[in-house]
Amino acid sequence: MSEQSQRFYENDGDSPAKVLHCGSSLHIASVAELRERMLEICAGAGPILLDASDPDRIDTAGVQLLAAFVRYCRDHNIPFEWQEVPPSLREAAARLGLAEQLDLPPVQPAAASAT
Repeated sequence: MSEQSQRFYENDGDSPAKVLHCGSSLHIASVAELRERMLEICAGAGPILLDASDPDRIDTAGVQLLAAFVRYCRDHNIPFEWQEVPPSLREAAARLGLAEQLDLPPVQPAAASAT
């Protein structure tokens, strides 16, 4: 595995899960690279944590790729869960009608701020 690939998916050391970092761009210019990383991580055994915590740009192609990846995991009995889901991804998925296909976790209520 190359150093660049290692940056995008790693084992956190405490669990057998591999973390797939989606990176800062979920748009048409980056989907080919992300798709290759997705295929590589699926080739190994074990659960996958999807981390989409820091996208600067999200477009239809990026959300569609994530939906296809989730469907692939389901179809091949690969356990996965979302580690981080930013509001921008939730909004894009809702606009495109793909929120259910992405199997996004429920929004966690914000902690009450101290007064």
